[in-house]
Amino acid sequence: MNTLHKTIKIKKVINELSPRVFKAFASIKEKSNWSAPPGEKIIFNKQNFKVDGVETFKCGPIGKLDYLGKVNYIEIIKNQRIVYVETVNYGKNKLATALVTIEFLQENLKTQLVMTVQVVSYVGEDLIKGCEIGYKKSISNLKKYLEKNQG
Repeated sequence: MNTLHKTIKIKKVINELSPRVFKAFASIKEKSNWSAPPGEKIIFNKQNFKVDGVETFKCGPIGKLDYLGKVNYIEIIKNQRIVYVETVNYGKNKLATALVTIEFLQENLKTQLVMTVQVVSYVGEDLIKGCEIGYKKSISNLKKYLEKNQG
């Protein structure tokens, strides 16, 4: 099967200061509360949130966490930017790899979050569509989570 590529750009204004939004990405405890779309779950096995650090997780529909992920942090500038490479497998089959850049742009008392995802699918178009839907839902969940838990 041929590889497929897509660049996904997501922008979301969040009613929080950028240090608070950044913290939601830096903390496994917080990410566990917002990163999985409704009906799905994510469990972080390991996190080393620093440049060259690695994070591993399993995710999928509740009760069937068959997808395995690995994140390699490339750049972290506190409260400004996170860049990482994420690869997702299903068992021993590699499904996709993405270069993800997240920017935290402070605008008065709000943060404009800009996420750029450059994804390659090794298994076809459906995975590209699933990645786009998943990232968008995740960022919407983040916004709801932070606005519900302000301060």
